[in-house]
Amino acid sequence: MKYLLRMNGGVLNKDGNWTAVLVLLQKKELDVGLSVTMTDTRLNTVQFSRSYGKEDVTFIVSKPTSSLTSSNFWYLAPFESNIWIFISLYLILTSGILSTINKKSNFLFLKTFFSLLGSLMKQPISNYKSVLLAYMLFMSTMITLCYSALLLSYLTLPLNTGTIRNFEELSEAVQLGKYRCFVEKGSAIGTSFRDSKHEHFRLLFENMERNNWFLKRSDDVYRKGSGKNAAFISHWSILVILNAVWDSEAYEVSEDVCMYSRLSTMESLQGKIIVVSIF
Repeated sequence: MKYLLRMNGGVLNKDGNWTAVLVLLQKKELDVGLSVTMTDTRLNTVQFSRSYGKEDVTFIVSKPTSSLTSSNFWYLAPFESNIWIFISLYLILTSGILSTINKKSNFLFLKTFFSLLGSLMKQPISNYKSVLLAYMLFMSTMITLCYSALLLSYLTLPLNTGTIRNFEELSEAVQLGKYRCFVEKGSAIGTSFRDSKHEHFRLLFENMERNNWFLKRSDDVYRKGSGKNAAFISHWSILVILNAVWDSEAYEVSEDVCMYSRLSTMESLQGKIIVVSIF
């Protein structure tokens, strides 16, 4: 007997042709395929032996983390980037204006710059000879008070937000661009989503197809994880193993199930055989 390894069972393209193992079975170029997921579409193309098990299809998703724990610059979060740009320009331009107007005084650029910077840090300044400087210090005080108020509000936010629990939430997060979603290339899961009666499954597949979020077994994702703000759809038993390999503290396997897929077995083997993984 001759054994050949293929990494996917095959999917039905839009032109009506199968790929991978299924096209070889359809053309009768091989006798038996192992561990090919049994679906209604595939049942119309090839004959399956008695199924020996059922597998839930769900997803594993990275747990969301707060910027307080995931970023080294969390203290910049109370203000948006354009506000920080304004503050930086305020320090530079004000220091330049004061040093230009008071050339004969001690208002050197660097000295004035650090004086204003110190005022933002609530450091006292004893030199109030300039009315303009006093006004700028008042502005610095207002900026500091606003930052302090926003920082206190920001610190009250929970460290971890809610994890995505079901496929509807996952589909919505993917459409909003907050999450990526992957599926194994050549898997029957993708085509099942494409032909699903439920809109959130179809929208989920459209996003995966548009962004080419299809993975091969050789990809680093299987060893290192899907990364932040990402989900991976597969059979439950595979996801449990991946969760242990990646980091059970950083990922969570959803309890939501979208469908059942039956796995086929065979009692007698002869001729050419292609051995594939569960798809």
